[in-house]
Amino acid sequence: MRRLEWAGLLEVLAVILLGLALAGFGPALLGLQLSNPLATLTPGSLPSSWLPLVLPMLQLLLVQYGAQFLVIAIVLIVGRRWIRPADGLGRDSKSTPRLVLLAFLAAIVAFPPVRILMEAGRVWDLAPAGPPWREALLSAPLTGDFYLFMAVLSFGVVPVLEEALYRGYVQGRLQATFRSSWMPLVLTSVLFTFLHSQYLGVDAFSLATTAMLFGLSMVLGVLYRQTGSLLPSILVHALINLPMSTGVTLGVATALTVAGAIWRKALLAWIRQALATIRPIDIRPSHLLAIAVMLVTTLLIPVKPLWALTLGPVFLVVFVVLGRGTLARRRA
Repeated sequence: MRRLEWAGLLEVLAVILLGLALAGFGPALLGLQLSNPLATLTPGSLPSSWLPLVLPMLQLLLVQYGAQFLVIAIVLIVGRRWIRPADGLGRDSKSTPRLVLLAFLAAIVAFPPVRILMEAGRVWDLAPAGPPWREALLSAPLTGDFYLFMAVLSFGVVPVLEEALYRGYVQGRLQATFRSSWMPLVLTSVLFTFLHSQYLGVDAFSLATTAMLFGLSMVLGVLYRQTGSLLPSILVHALINLPMSTGVTLGVATALTVAGAIWRKALLAWIRQALATIRPIDIRPSHLLAIAVMLVTTLLIPVKPLWALTLGPVFLVVFVVLGRGTLARRRA
């Protein structure tokens, strides 16, 4: 891998780690008191109304992701001469209906396996015991105030924030620095998958869920690479996260499967185009090392958070050295 590719990878890791540190310590330093509504949820003690939890949840998410985007903004401004900011709001000359159609084709591929696996885990209790808040959300009645709360936590605000971070910045930055077409998607998917630590485990169901998350992230990454727009990936992400009863989930999965059979030519054409976007797959030892660095760092975050956070400044320094070295060679 070139110096610029390592610089891009280390910049992404530094930004993520420093953003997490800022989100963790920043509010306390500013005297802000934020509550986490999820910490109060248990399966046997659901709130009588979800409405009081909506605003605190929104504030917490805006602080967490706002810290990430603040660090991104600082890095982009300070290094504006040799950092190309990702443009995740463009459309590569594709109309909005075209973008929605691509999202629909991607949903045919992604929704049935992901949601049926999650539904099977919930109905037949295949999943190991997770955080109490996750078990509480899975057992909650699908009322109007619950949907309003989940619009913030799950299918409304979160898909926009996550896609802007993972696809718009992380994948966009890696695409700007890597020659390989598949490495940015894989590295972004490793980060996306293993930062969803509530799904991690060593049992068969958790491993299957991890594989599904990785596959979903690859599909979302392909959409972004194809279109240069966050809209399709946001739409698919939101649909995947939308709370549904078992019957509705199976109905939507069946409808999408039937739609895929009816429009199989368009679906197969999109799949061929998607595979073409990540070819050629030239696997080199340096690529495997980069994936290992991303994986180990991401796994350290929930297990050894202080160790992981101390790596942020280290990665930032190395990134600056590599980036300036690349800039100096270009000027020469």
